[in-house]
Amino acid sequence: MTQMAPKPQSLLLAARIIRRLKVGLCVDGRVMQYIDSTYLNPSDDELRELFADAEPSQNASLFELVFSPDEAFQIQIESDLEAVGCETTDERKVIDAVLARPLKTRIVFPTRHLSIIVPMPPENVERFVGLLNLSRRVHPSIVRTANRFLDPSMRTVAKVILRNTKGSFAQEEIQFLCRFIEKSGAGFPEFRVCLELILELFRDNPDHPYVHQLLMEKKRYHLKNLETMEKLDSQIDGHNMETLLLKGIRIPYLDRNETKKQIARLDTIGRMVFGRNFLMPQKTPPVQQGECVTIEKIDQMIKYLS
Repeated sequence: MTQMAPKPQSLLLAARIIRRLKVGLCVDGRVMQYIDSTYLNPSDDELRELFADAEPSQNASLFELVFSPDEAFQIQIESDLEAVGCETTDERKVIDAVLARPLKTRIVFPTRHLSIIVPMPPENVERFVGLLNLSRRVHPSIVRTANRFLDPSMRTVAKVILRNTKGSFAQEEIQFLCRFIEKSGAGFPEFRVCLELILELFRDNPDHPYVHQLLMEKKRYHLKNLETMEKLDSQIDGHNMETLLLKGIRIPYLDRNETKKQIARLDTIGRMVFGRNFLMPQKTPPVQQGECVTIEKIDQMIKYLS
């Protein structure tokens, strides 16, 4: 049986991926920390030897980390991908087209002002292209809303974040995301962190009944944690750690400032999408509709709850 020739779109997308790879891949701080700790702060020459190894399986974890697409790479090809399109059946054809010729790429180490041109092993090429999520589609309604209301740079970032989100969205979630993007507009400084917060909630709560209830329960969860820490503070006061441990009192870690920021973000999202803050238990000091929930306000809520 004759194998079907790849579609022109597949060849075009493969050519654009190859072109971007030849420009180079940047080693970020997280990967550099792994290299330094695993290979005992290798010199520049030792780094060259690592990547010149004829048996990349000896350094499989290192190669997987380095030859993985970062967000910057995905942002560079997002417009190409959106213009060309890619079906699930086309992904294999794109991979085969990228693998058609031996591929070399430049690995850039910014902290060392060093770059190394190395062959890219076929198994890493295949994994790299697979991680681009070429055939995963963002819902058309969300794309149209982003194109209309977000500035070009944030629009592309949002599409990449959504493309990397596994699974599909329920209809209510799609409507919620469209509303959030529309209300964010071009000047919302916390757009990204709030979008990632929303997607994390959707991912961790696939069977939630309503988005409003999901956000409200998350806010209560954070407030409960802060309340618990306030009570622990009163128990800790005047006692040393050894005594508390002997009494069986465990001290959990909680980043209180980050937790308060999350609560404020949840309220920001609620005001943007629903036009109001989330209602709290009757014991909580009232929050006026449209009022900005500050860190000081959150502290007041915790004292009422304690």
